[in-house]
Amino acid sequence: MAWLGCLALGERIGNGEPELGGPSMALLPRDWLMAQRLAAFPDFTWEVKANDRAYHQQFKKRVAFCLTRKKYEDNAIKTAKYNVLTFLPLNLYEQFHRLANLYFLFVILLQTVPEISTLPWFTLLLPLSCLLLLRGLRDLIDDIVTHLSRAGLLSGLFFSCSFSWKKWRDICVGDIICLRKDSFVPADLLLLSSSEPSSLCYVETADIDGETNLKFRQALLATHQELVSEASMAAFDGKVTCEEPNSRMHSFIGTLEWRGEKYSLDSEKILLRGCRIRNTETCYGLVIYAGLDSKIMKNCGKIKMKKTKLDRLMDRLVILIFAMLVITSLCLAFAAGFWAVKFHTEHSYLSALYVGTSPAEQAFFTFWGFMILLSIIIPMSMYITFEFIYMVNSYFIDWDLEMYYPAKDTPAKARSTSLNDQLGQIEYIFSDKTGTLTQNIMTFKKCCINGIIYGTSEWKQVSMGSWGRLTLNSCGPPQDLPQREGSRGRFLSDPSGKQAVWSNWLLSILAQQPSAGLVTLDELRHDVWYLGD
Repeated sequence: MAWLGCLALGERIGNGEPELGGPSMALLPRDWLMAQRLAAFPDFTWEVKANDRAYHQQFKKRVAFCLTRKKYEDNAIKTAKYNVLTFLPLNLYEQFHRLANLYFLFVILLQTVPEISTLPWFTLLLPLSCLLLLRGLRDLIDDIVTHLSRAGLLSGLFFSCSFSWKKWRDICVGDIICLRKDSFVPADLLLLSSSEPSSLCYVETADIDGETNLKFRQALLATHQELVSEASMAAFDGKVTCEEPNSRMHSFIGTLEWRGEKYSLDSEKILLRGCRIRNTETCYGLVIYAGLDSKIMKNCGKIKMKKTKLDRLMDRLVILIFAMLVITSLCLAFAAGFWAVKFHTEHSYLSALYVGTSPAEQAFFTFWGFMILLSIIIPMSMYITFEFIYMVNSYFIDWDLEMYYPAKDTPAKARSTSLNDQLGQIEYIFSDKTGTLTQNIMTFKKCCINGIIYGTSEWKQVSMGSWGRLTLNSCGPPQDLPQREGSRGRFLSDPSGKQAVWSNWLLSILAQQPSAGLVTLDELRHDVWYLGD
């Protein structure tokens, strides 16, 4: 449906003239295009009014039977796996998915039968309780640490009479928030304006799709020109009509009604939750989807219980050992029954052993007795030892200096103490391009301008973390620069051996000469981002 992209070229939907120089599809009547668009997507029932919380709170949706809840979710999401009420039943449910725990519980139940019991039942219940308690505390600590690491404050602001700092969970649909550079987007927003020319906003979507290259979003021309102050933001009363919350990350269709005009909206004007603002000092957005309605949360599936290969192997071994135990006990039970039938008639002094019982009943009780006697073939102490090994090994991972990354001052972090043995267990690698598993470092090495070769094949690293960056010097020609600690960038060496910076000075000189085509061509073939000092 290529015409949708053409429609986005003309922002205002009405009886306006088509843009000059646009594609031929832009010459079609925009009212007809909008009608076709609404016919293709009739479920435009999501309405968002700016700066009007009371409007959204009146809507309810039915959950089941007569139970209802708010149609517009707040921005609070549940990042913890357990709570006070669900920890005990949910953790026990997960732990008894391990076949070894079911096996130990089965043996304890057998010990409660006096006819076949060899030990008091509580003597086995105590070590099993210690094992369950140890694993439960470990899971609880992991969940608390994960929850605290995900909890954060909103690095933006939302409107009342003026901007004020609020937490992420306090944001509601229809709020206007202000985001600063390097802050994360707390909800799905409609970009209204930014501090960049034409209200551009650069975002990094590494936490969503893994791509580190910057993408840009652009606000509507109308909001860019009108929403230039806090007073205009507070007076903004636009209404967004769009599709219901869905999991389509790269699709958004809707309209903005403001001052009697309609403007089409697409994904190029939306900031998704989880993105990070880059190279943009300030931007303002209207919350469209919040909390569980955001697109990234719609793509999150249910939390599944994770099992390592060792856990699966242990479960298979438990099944195999249990089958061998049953077969062995059956053989011994048949032998005991055969012995009872044969020697009962030949030796009268053995008759007292079978008073009130038949050989078949004696074989039955013998089977369960041998099941208890041979149950120690699966030692409970081994699993308790495993738990201590996992816990200590996770601390060793955190303390490993060889896994420390000094460029970002980031040590290794074992976020789960039960998946350590899964590290390095790789069978297949699917890579879409180079750079996924390797490091692509594209650096400018040398160039020839007017017969003078600038740069050599040798680069000098100034500091860690400066890969691919060039220091920009705003004054003077290339000169010797001290390699002070903490400076960023890389330096080129000219033929005379002096260190020269690929600086603004060189760019300004090239701009006045025909050789400036070198820089122009390089910029046309590559994305050029200014990251600041």
